[in-house]
Amino acid sequence: ITKMPIKSVILIGGIHTELRSTRKTKKYIEEVENIFKEKGYTTFKRINEDADADFVYMCSAKYFSASGGGFSKLIHDIVLKKGNEIIWYLD
Repeated sequence: ITKMPIKSVILIGGIHTELRSTRKTKKYIEEVENIFKEKGYTTFKRINEDADADFVYMCSAKYFSASGGGFSKLIHDIVLKKGNEIIWYLD
């Protein structure tokens, strides 16, 4: 990623129920955000927004880093079909 023309990072996710693990999830997001900030990236979070809007938003990404879930796999495929780049994909 450091060799790519990327200046900002948007972390997108959803925490739609309060569970014991929610605190850990929020801490993890904060730690990931801090890593990017320390590397000089402008960082934004888009957490708990409308899932459909998030899907459309991520499908329009020029660069996309996918997780291992099915939602992310669909976005991965669309991003590639549009000729954009995948930075990371867990298969």
